[in-house]
Amino acid sequence: MSRRNNGITGYNISLAMSVNRLTRESIHTVLVIIRLIGRFSVGQFQQVIVTNLRFVRLFLLLRRLNGYFDKKNTMKTMIAITLLLISHLIAAQPAPGTLTVVIKDVKGAKGKVSIGLFNDAKVFMKKRIDSRSVQAQNGEVTLQFEHLPEGEYAITVMHDENGNGELDSNFVGIPVEGFGFSNDAKAMFGPPSYDKCVFHHQADQQITIHLKYF
Repeated sequence: MSRRNNGITGYNISLAMSVNRLTRESIHTVLVIIRLIGRFSVGQFQQVIVTNLRFVRLFLLLRRLNGYFDKKNTMKTMIAITLLLISHLIAAQPAPGTLTVVIKDVKGAKGKVSIGLFNDAKVFMKKRIDSRSVQAQNGEVTLQFEHLPEGEYAITVMHDENGNGELDSNFVGIPVEGFGFSNDAKAMFGPPSYDKCVFHHQADQQITIHLKYF
């Protein structure tokens, strides 16, 4: 009796260790999956799932017919399929590209030309996601945002002649330094809206912005 109990106990311990190891591996894998899914929209992920749904059903059916459809392998199979779908989604995504911004009509070589990058209308001209600056040159300067993901963006430009980091204006609020916006959006009684400045970035791209001085 004691020997049989020891055998059963040993089996239970071994089974518990296997389940515990599988659980830890599954939790780790699920966390990786969640991080990967977070890179994409719900619509993009649903599209891949729908596209591969028939393949998934066929795969599971074959596993069941082969007598390999136990609980442990079912979990591993579903994790493998999920990772396969995510890898397919990642491969389908366009690679980040370089956005080259050419600033023209720069007057003088004093100070710096600075640009701000935005991707949210609510914080346009308030909270930029990135910025670049370069020494001013009479005529034209070029700046770049490398590895920029595909998406909607807007850009503001200023010729910061005195280097104070702000677009200076006179007593009635008219800028006394050069400024500009993506799409060459015009400022009428104030800066243009985000919608007038927004553009779609995809892969390597070059845009041109002309500075305006009063």
